[in-house]
Amino acid sequence: MDECTFCEEIKTEQFHGEGLDMNRTLLSTDHFLVVPALGPLGPGHLLILSKEHYLAVGQLSDPLLSEFEGLQIYLRRTLERHYGAPVFFEHGPALYRKGAGCCIEHLHMAAFPSSIDLTNQLRLDFAEQPIQTLRDLKKPFEARTPYLYFETANEKRHLFLAPDYVPSQYFRRLIASAHGEADHWNWRDHPDLEEMMRTFQMLKKRL
Repeated sequence: MDECTFCEEIKTEQFHGEGLDMNRTLLSTDHFLVVPALGPLGPGHLLILSKEHYLAVGQLSDPLLSEFEGLQIYLRRTLERHYGAPVFFEHGPALYRKGAGCCIEHLHMAAFPSSIDLTNQLRLDFAEQPIQTLRDLKKPFEARTPYLYFETANEKRHLFLAPDYVPSQYFRRLIASAHGEADHWNWRDHPDLEEMMRTFQMLKKRL
């Protein structure tokens, strides 16, 4: 496994990038961190990271899933108050594969305030599977099948199997296009540190 960018940040408690050195942690629980996203798609764009190196939410044990779900509920309520209801999305790889669509192979689920619903596009591209709770993400992971998870702003969960190639930053491409910023999907090319810091300053004392 190559060196993990998120593991390094969690270990040192420092974000290093684009000339910025800081602790960008907004919230810390026993097993997870919340940070503002680099290359945010808009205000309030956050990432939930696991402190230990997991590939995906589907790899978590039941106790960790309970903690994760509680954190997700808390983030939803906080973002609703300050930005509007968020969508949540994750590309869950099942194996370490350099260059996979998730970009960094470390558990990270995004929360982004938006009313966008990507389910119709996802249904065109991938096979949908039934899902009721986040525990259902364990099924594809245990079968070593990568998946895409999308939760709408009105809390409808959707699970799609993605056994083949997924374009890099697939969710970001769709969301950027839907928001009229089709050329700004790549966080590496458009890190937008100013927007990341605005979200950090807004939420630092509110999470």
